[in-house]
Amino acid sequence: MKPLQFVLLTIATAVHCCPRARASEGAPAAATAAATAPPCPTGYRAESKGEASADSNGIGWTRDQAGLAGLVVASRTSACKCAPGWGSHVLAGTGPLQLPTAAPSCPFFIVNGANAANCRCFRCPAGHTSFGGLLNSAGAACRKTSSTPRPPPAPARTADGTAQTAYIRVNFTAPAASAPCSHALKARLAKTLRAGLTSRHKNTRNAAVTVQRCTAYPTARRGAAPAQKADKYLIDFKVDFEGRRYDIFAITGTSANPDTQQGICTYGICTDIEGAAGAVTEACAADAAFDDPLPPPSPSPTVRSPSPSPSPSPPPPGTCLSAPTASTPNSPGWPATCAGTAVGNSCKAPCDTAAGATGTSYTASCIAGGKWNVTGNCTAAPKTCSKAPDATTDITNQTSGWAASCVGAAIGTTCQAPCTSSFTGSGYQVNCTAAGTWGAPTGNCALKTCSGAPSATAPSNSTGWPARCTNLTIGATCTANCTAEATGPGLIATCSDAEIWTVTGNCTAKVCTGTPPAASNATAWNTTACAGKLMGGDCSAACLPTATGAGYVATCTRDGTWNVTGSCAVKTCTNLPATVLAPNSAGWPSTTNSTANITSCIGTAINGTCRAPCASNATGIGYIATCNDTNTWQVTGSCAIRNCTMQPPFNLTLMVEWSANCSNTINGGNCNASCLTTATGPGYTSICREGTWLNATGSCVAKTCFQNPPDQSNQAAGWSCPSNSTSSTLLDQSCSTSCASNFSGPGYQAFCTNDADFWPGMNGTVNATTGQVINGIVVPRPSVVFGSWRVTGSCQLRVCPGLPGVPPYAASDWNASCANLTAGSNCTLACAANSTGGSYTALCLNGNWTVTGECSLNQCPAQPLTAAGYGTPLPYSAQQSWNCSATTPGSSCSLPCTNNATGMYYATCTNNSNWTISGGCSLKTCLGLPPLGAFAEGWPASCANATHGSLCNATCWGNSTGAWQALCNSGNWTITTPPGSGRRLKTCPGLPPAEDLALNWSATCTNAVHGTVCESNCTANATGLARALCSNGSWVISQESTCTLTTCPGLPPLGAFAEGWPASCANATHGSLCNATCWGNSTGAWQALCNSGNWTITTPPGSGCRLKTCPVSPPAHYLTLGWNTSCTNAVHGTVCESNCTANATGLARALCSNGSWVISQESTCALRVCPGLPAVPPNAASNWNASCANLTVGSQCRLACAANTTGIGYMAFCRSSTNWTVTGECSCCIADPPAALVLYAAWDCGDNTANGRECTAAGCTPGYAVVGPITATCQDGVWGSPTGSCSAVSAVGSPYTAPGLSMDLASGQLLMIGLPEWYDVIADNWFAGSVSVSADAGYTWTIPASSPANRWEAVTMSCCGTRQFALSGLVSGYAQGGLWVSLDAGVTWSRIVIPSVAAMADVHQSVSANDAGTRVAVGTTQQVLLGEDSGAGQFRWRQILVTDASMSAAMNGVGDVVVAWVDDRSDRPDLVDLRKVLYISVDGGSNWVQRTPAAAASSSESLWVQPQWRQVAVSADGFRMAALRGSGEPYLAQGSIYISSNAGRDWVRYDLGSPLGGCLTM
Repeated sequence: MKPLQFVLLTIATAVHCCPRARASEGAPAAATAAATAPPCPTGYRAESKGEASADSNGIGWTRDQAGLAGLVVASRTSACKCAPGWGSHVLAGTGPLQLPTAAPSCPFFIVNGANAANCRCFRCPAGHTSFGGLLNSAGAACRKTSSTPRPPPAPARTADGTAQTAYIRVNFTAPAASAPCSHALKARLAKTLRAGLTSRHKNTRNAAVTVQRCTAYPTARRGAAPAQKADKYLIDFKVDFEGRRYDIFAITGTSANPDTQQGICTYGICTDIEGAAGAVTEACAADAAFDDPLPPPSPSPTVRSPSPSPSPSPPPPGTCLSAPTASTPNSPGWPATCAGTAVGNSCKAPCDTAAGATGTSYTASCIAGGKWNVTGNCTAAPKTCSKAPDATTDITNQTSGWAASCVGAAIGTTCQAPCTSSFTGSGYQVNCTAAGTWGAPTGNCALKTCSGAPSATAPSNSTGWPARCTNLTIGATCTANCTAEATGPGLIATCSDAEIWTVTGNCTAKVCTGTPPAASNATAWNTTACAGKLMGGDCSAACLPTATGAGYVATCTRDGTWNVTGSCAVKTCTNLPATVLAPNSAGWPSTTNSTANITSCIGTAINGTCRAPCASNATGIGYIATCNDTNTWQVTGSCAIRNCTMQPPFNLTLMVEWSANCSNTINGGNCNASCLTTATGPGYTSICREGTWLNATGSCVAKTCFQNPPDQSNQAAGWSCPSNSTSSTLLDQSCSTSCASNFSGPGYQAFCTNDADFWPGMNGTVNATTGQVINGIVVPRPSVVFGSWRVTGSCQLRVCPGLPGVPPYAASDWNASCANLTAGSNCTLACAANSTGGSYTALCLNGNWTVTGECSLNQCPAQPLTAAGYGTPLPYSAQQSWNCSATTPGSSCSLPCTNNATGMYYATCTNNSNWTISGGCSLKTCLGLPPLGAFAEGWPASCANATHGSLCNATCWGNSTGAWQALCNSGNWTITTPPGSGRRLKTCPGLPPAEDLALNWSATCTNAVHGTVCESNCTANATGLARALCSNGSWVISQESTCTLTTCPGLPPLGAFAEGWPASCANATHGSLCNATCWGNSTGAWQALCNSGNWTITTPPGSGCRLKTCPVSPPAHYLTLGWNTSCTNAVHGTVCESNCTANATGLARALCSNGSWVISQESTCALRVCPGLPAVPPNAASNWNASCANLTVGSQCRLACAANTTGIGYMAFCRSSTNWTVTGECSCCIADPPAALVLYAAWDCGDNTANGRECTAAGCTPGYAVVGPITATCQDGVWGSPTGSCSAVSAVGSPYTAPGLSMDLASGQLLMIGLPEWYDVIADNWFAGSVSVSADAGYTWTIPASSPANRWEAVTMSCCGTRQFALSGLVSGYAQGGLWVSLDAGVTWSRIVIPSVAAMADVHQSVSANDAGTRVAVGTTQQVLLGEDSGAGQFRWRQILVTDASMSAAMNGVGDVVVAWVDDRSDRPDLVDLRKVLYISVDGGSNWVQRTPAAAASSSESLWVQPQWRQVAVSADGFRMAALRGSGEPYLAQGSIYISSNAGRDWVRYDLGSPLGGCLTM
């Protein structure tokens, strides 16, 4: 074999799951990215795990078998890999040298991203191809091939719902004996795969699966023909279906999952293969057929060296040279490899299992002579239905499709299409006929419904669910509107796919905002207590302290405003102020005198005042009393009794004038007058009383001199006066005395005068009233009044002449001031300084000096006090005794110093007998500093020139211990430190302390001296060397220690879905923990530990980053069926799909994004469309409006009748079948002539009378006879030109008046209920009537036996008359409080009492019901009430409109449109029947708008004849409305009827002439 042939054989027989797929010319068939993401460029295809996402968090891939660690693709980017036929590199030695031979490190090319230079794919060169795949995988390597590959195809965008094809290859092992590629197994696998695909991918409609081939893998053996492996097979499937391009990638993505249990096995085929004793090993898929046909086995070549000659060797002897020629029916024939089979061997022709053939196959045995012996057989497959049954629209929309087993089903087999989860029923069945075709399908699927109403009771604050909300189909919605007391969008109930009502929306009770208006005399409203109050809620405001009362209560009303009730009255003082509070006043007034400007104090308000004026005998500002908040008085002001303005008028004995300041004396004040100088006494006093002086009190008595005159300074020898203890010297009498012994002079003369007031022992004047204290004793005033002594004359002391004589040892002579002193004077003289004894005193007596005292000379002690025996020795003295010459003052002593000192002591005797010491001894000094010892820091500077005996210490260096000491001795330094006690270096005890990251220190370091360095190796987790220095006796870790924790280089390996490790983790030290956060679309965390230089992931298994999951199915979405249950707990990036409802087309998609479902923008569910316009019905006014074309299901369109015809017109409905359904009618005259044309005529003209045709009445109604022929002519669709009449022949049971009227069109005939009542004008009384029924348009009337008798006001009925309501009452001629109801079409009746709402006892006027009879509106004179059936005819009532006067109310068939007319009395309150305003509500009474016909509201008519709205009516659909009005006398509606065809926006007036009537219905 040639080398090239050998290489090609090796490549051709290599096993690979998915080789290059065939595709159209152009770019490779890449997965189409999401609409918002850029596509992969030419040569690339999107990663099969999921398309590029528009989600802002991107998509991610989990770790695959190649070790891919995950990738985040940001918004509007795509991750692309190489497409088949394109590669990132070539195999070494097989391609052009300029191309790379090594795969790049990047797995993807990122669109719009930053890619490395070699992160790209190129088209494989000529003669090469690739399988495609990740850029760093072997599949992206270009390899040589036997032919030039076609360029990759361009991506083809396929529309939704068109034909699609996918290809799946499954590799499996199985024993050859199990016939792994038998027709039966292939058919079963295709059937199972189709069923699995249809179940898993809802969009694969009409799927068909065919087996393209099933074969064993060939292997190459040198020198021999290829042989089959006994146990390895592959099978290729082709899947055709209707869908969209996206669905191809959903299928291929699942099939190619490396985890087959999560991939191809989910389709169920793994179970079938295992049933054949096989096992699936791998699977792959593509969107184009696999382009690797297995070559047929070639003749076995002879093994030889390569030869230039291409000719093979001749066959060996004993062989069958050619292939067998025997026929092999139902087999593909003999393989070419049979040629050259050796004798004794055999070859086989297998049965055509692809065509369904079965059998043992054919075996050709080569026998002697080179001949073949053929045995075996193959039987053709029985006839089957080879394709799936056709899928009708109903089957497509209502079922999950025909089962996969339908393909290839046997004759007579029944194929099933079960209903989807949104439908119920038997599903559809179809039989495989004998012709191999499918018959007509039978069966049904009905859309599921939600039973009953959304809830048994009305939701809070809502009007409740309409009756039509019962038993609706899934997808249907209904609305519960909010009540008038609530606000909000209302509640919408949707029937979900699970047949459960899902309610959204809300109704929130209205609240009063802000605070109520300020209340008088009250505190401010509490903003917190008043905030957000619901209707009926309240808050309070208390009265101010100055007020009294219950306070105020603010209640929130239904319109959201505050209604304030209560009161606070200002407090008053009810009693008069106390009288004591207003002294000297006229008193507090108790009554008011406006003339005198006097206001009573009783009833004065808080902070108010009243006045009390001063009394007539007083003066002042008066008093003001203020009423305070405690109902007590506070008084200010004053009134004072009048003062005396003149001096007292009295002139009394011996008194002087009254004091001048008495002319303005206050009331109660005194005025004093003293006695004359010749008199004594208290004087006189008068008191001012209210401006008048009272009589004076007091006295004045003439003076006398008592006892002897005073002896001043004891100079007198003694007085000789006539006074004694009982008598006194009279004024102007005198007495005398001579001088005392020590005095000289003429003596003294005393005269009794009036100058002063004396009594015994006194030396001066005293108070004549109270007396005086003398020597601690009180001397009272004598009872006898006396005068004073005037003394004259003199006595002088005697004088000692000169100075006294000088005594011995005196300090000096007498002072000159001592000369000539008077008797009794003395003078002193001190001793001399060297003497002692005190001093001398000289006394002058009777003119002579007398000296006393003594002075003696001083002596010092024998020795100074500091000598031995007398005190402490002087410092450094040499002996204990002084050398003294004498002890008298001025003598001296000496004392020498010791040998260690220099100097001398001296002592001197002073005049004060003390020794004074001088001189001294000082120690000898040592010059400079001592000599410095070894290792000493130095001697202190204080040691310089130290004195004898001083010790000096020198400290050692810091690294040493010990000390040096020196002694100064007699002027010389001596070192006194003992030997060996000087410098010694410090030692560090023991070993250095334990150091982080260091091993144990060496024992040689124990007790090392200062400066020693000790070393230690680092621990296993660290590098470097630890050093410790012995410093000053302590171990210090050296700065040169380099033990540091080992570091983990770079960052830890990144786990799946991790954002990345923080930069701070780079080169972390041993023991460090590093945390990596997950992507935004993931949860969990990664943690790594740096351990001895290596990163170890410490996150427990399963606790790393995991894509977030969406825990439930996606939310219900518009027009979709239920989501697949497989979507529960889907991971981020998963796309969940749902088919649309039967009324819609498209496909709904939801994306699981960050743990929440997001409805994809690719969801395409849209309502189906009725194509074109409906067919034009007969007698229509025109063709349908262009706007009606192509409307969606559920839409409707109207078409009027032609001008010459009448009828209700036509309504076209777009049904769910997308077909138009037209209802309605237009004809010339569509019914008999109206009853009003000829009263009581019985017509039978038919339903389509031609224009211009005459019709004759068949007769008259019972009780009436024909007068002349009764005819009518149809003219342009209207009956006119009548002739004849009907004359009454007997009374019938028609009502006398019909205040209530109702009709029903459900059965196509008119049904009325009249309410007869009788009013006797003469008796002025109402009589009860009965409910009357007319089934013939009012021609005849009957009164049912069960009809109640009452005073009726109004009547209404439900659709078909099944429920009937009659409003009655007997209060003052008006209905009040009574509603009769019949639930069985009038057979039986029961009474419902309407409760009074909002305390309004008003009059009921009208009643109207919806089609179901479950909602009833009652109009009264003040409001509109709504009753809703809560079950079995039990009605709940609520108020929906409050006005001045609501007289009539009507509602449509559903009950959500309510119309009411209102009596507006604002301009004329004296007129009670001016009815002119209409109100319309389209949400069941929650909200109202005013709609008044413009012509009806005109003010051009006189006030009395303004429009009087009597009745209103509304059609079943709520679009058409009627309002009946009249003019003239009240209660008689006349004149006009107004019609609106657009829900009350515009109105048209029709004049009715002047018939009397008060009823209106439609």
